[in-house]
Amino acid sequence: MKFSAVGLCFLLASTILLAQSNPVPFLNQPLVPSAVAPGGSTFTLTVNGTGFVPGSTVNWSGAGLATNFVSSSQLTARVPATNIASTSTAWITVSNPTPGGGTSSVLFLPISNPTGLQFTSFPEGVALQAPVLADYNGDGNLDFAAPSCMGSFGSCSFSMFLGNGDGSFQSPGGLWGFLFFSAGDLNGDGKPDLVGATCNTVACNASTLIGNGDGTFSSGIGVAIPVAWFSPLKLADVNGDGKLDVLASGNDIGGPEFETIYTCLGNGDGTTQSCIASDVNVSSGVKLVGDFNGDGKLDLIANDYATQIVFIQGNGDGTFQPPSTPYVLGVNTRDVVAADINADGILDLITVQTAPANTYTVLLGNGDGTFSAQAPVPVGGAIGTGTTISDMNADGTLDLVLAADSTNNSQTIFIVPGNGDGTFQNAVQVASNANYTSAGDFNNDGQMDLATNVGVLIQGSNFGIALASGSSSSQTIKAGQSATFGLSITPLAGLSGTVNLTCAVTPMVSAAPTCSLSPSSFQISGTSAQSVTVTVGTTAATTGGTWPNTALPRTIGLVLWTATPLGLMGLWIRNRKRLTRFALIAMMFALSLCVACSGGSSPPPTQGTPAGTYTATVTGTSGSLNHTTTLTVVVQ
Repeated sequence: MKFSAVGLCFLLASTILLAQSNPVPFLNQPLVPSAVAPGGSTFTLTVNGTGFVPGSTVNWSGAGLATNFVSSSQLTARVPATNIASTSTAWITVSNPTPGGGTSSVLFLPISNPTGLQFTSFPEGVALQAPVLADYNGDGNLDFAAPSCMGSFGSCSFSMFLGNGDGSFQSPGGLWGFLFFSAGDLNGDGKPDLVGATCNTVACNASTLIGNGDGTFSSGIGVAIPVAWFSPLKLADVNGDGKLDVLASGNDIGGPEFETIYTCLGNGDGTTQSCIASDVNVSSGVKLVGDFNGDGKLDLIANDYATQIVFIQGNGDGTFQPPSTPYVLGVNTRDVVAADINADGILDLITVQTAPANTYTVLLGNGDGTFSAQAPVPVGGAIGTGTTISDMNADGTLDLVLAADSTNNSQTIFIVPGNGDGTFQNAVQVASNANYTSAGDFNNDGQMDLATNVGVLIQGSNFGIALASGSSSSQTIKAGQSATFGLSITPLAGLSGTVNLTCAVTPMVSAAPTCSLSPSSFQISGTSAQSVTVTVGTTAATTGGTWPNTALPRTIGLVLWTATPLGLMGLWIRNRKRLTRFALIAMMFALSLCVACSGGSSPPPTQGTPAGTYTATVTGTSGSLNHTTTLTVVVQ
């Protein structure tokens, strides 16, 4: 009997353990490092977040890495040098094993040298809210979906912009009636789904669209939520069962404010259970999801009365506690983002105060759900509510992207580079009237671009320089010979404009190779490539002339030419008849020597191009943007 009781207890304990589900992991910014230079060596990537378990795997653009479990909030992974051999952008996710489990949302890791934050704008339709980024058709290129409204909020829809991988997009397709929506894998099939809100003058409803993996979606599955207006929906596994849940906040029917948070627990098939209401009495709705107090349960940050923010602690079951004491930040506190901006492992907050203040405020996290607010920082222009945080200049620290202010017709967005210690540099102005932004690499050049509500902003280059088919980037020649290379310059995202090319050779030495381009300036447009020939020429060494051309015989000839007549003149005076013939012969001999030494001279010897390895850097410029490529010439 004793053995049976022990066995029964063991069986019961095993059953309980097997019944436990692993959560869908949740990632925090930044990745460490947040960017890497191409061509580097193997390194360790640190991923921070919530809901990690033994067996969690860090994925590099879908391929699993050798992963080390540090804690439920941190993983490390070994990244081979081959993964960063050239410029690109890695898609970083974390997957948890079954039971439950699932894959997190994406963080982007640029593989790039630091950038200059220069952008080219390409219109791609008009949207009302921030574009939602994902690979909706599974081709490895980044896409985005953008909502828009025609005339009134009751006639809203969104369109799908499928990326071509070069900064351009296919014609927008699909029209689904959503205003606010979020993307995530709601049914566990590895394809992004959508959940969005539709509203009329009486009430709102949420609907789920199941992704088909090709950029299209199945019919919506309704989720009834008794609110008259939504703030943007959030997707997260708030009860840790391995299924994404839907979070909505809105003003109750007949109520004046966004007083209630509704948690609709997911069933793992795209449907949800009846929504759980948490009365939190905040006016502007949920802005952020994250573990702000380090207890392993997801919490919320909400905006209250557009002057303050509050922390709302999660209970881990889909319900939430009453909000904390508000952090009063000033009039028109409209937006807030979260990231660890001072590298202490704790999530911090950055709020945005729009006009008339036009400031941002840093609130450093204390790790227990409280924050220490810093003094507001003026930006230097009118800013709006669409805020993004990302390593935009690939220098290893997170930067702020502050949208333009639509109410003041601002034509400028601001990128505020971070220092990595919780402070930021002066803002860089970018010409755009975008009111919402989302950061991602649309042309896979390792530089973060921006999808906005008015189009896309492609960073760094609006054209690409590549070797022509069959051409090599390195040639070996002898001094006096030339090396010829073929390049192909291709416009990106349908660019039309002038490209000017220059070429410089290093190292700079005596008789260094020269570089020429044909053509050196041209127009590009659409998608047609321009062929360019690069010629690197060298100089052969030369030797001097023969002996008569040296200085010595010329000097002898001159002396003889001048001395002979003088000497013979004296002798002729003494004996004119005898010396007349001899004098004439001597003068003719001196004259012939002078003519021989002065005639038929050749140029002095020249030094040829020294043996060695030379680099020809071709730089293309279009407007304020430039792009370079290097060619190698070895002179033997």
